[in-house]
Amino acid sequence: MKMCSRASAPARRGAIERDDALPSAAVPAKEDLARQAQLAAEPPLLVTTPQYLHTAKVLGIWSLPDRSTPAKRQLEEQLDAAFASTTKKWSSGTGTASGTTAT
Repeated sequence: MKMCSRASAPARRGAIERDDALPSAAVPAKEDLARQAQLAAEPPLLVTTPQYLHTAKVLGIWSLPDRSTPAKRQLEEQLDAAFASTTKKWSSGTGTASGTTAT
């Protein structure tokens, strides 16, 4: 498992140090204060791999993507397209749970 920020998990440059957001006896330097503000705005999250979640049976019974045969590859592509379409609708604010447009 590793720590990463919500907004830019893969782009995280360095590890979060223990004293990043701790109070100090003096006024922090401008760079330290900026780092503390960023840490407060985007707290780090503990993340793990889908393989580990699957092995630990997190969220019940589900499967990892399997593209080992042409049929399975086609099914995975259809699932990816459906997920992308739903995500796009929700992120744009035009979709609802029932698939109708929001009023």
